[in-house]
Amino acid sequence: MQRDLLLNAGKELTWHGRTQSEPAHYCSICEVEVFDLLLVTTESNSRKTYVVHCQDCARRADLDNFVVLEQYKIEDLMHVYDQFTLASPLPSSS
Repeated sequence: MQRDLLLNAGKELTWHGRTQSEPAHYCSICEVEVFDLLLVTTESNSRKTYVVHCQDCARRADLDNFVVLEQYKIEDLMHVYDQFTLASPLPSSS
């Protein structure tokens, strides 16, 4: 849904990828965890310092000044979702 909103707003998604040991990203303003679509200012993108913002904080500032970095391909996320199964509950001991 967030991806569609950004695309409809005219934002281009730039592939950034994610490394195995890369830490989680948090919004630099409200400190909420940001997953997959990182909104970074155009200035931080050109310097490769990546000051990350959540969508709410980026919209308050002016979404036009942000670049969207994509860390996961949507097909990979859909595959993980489609393969997900709940574990059976353990039998209770009496």
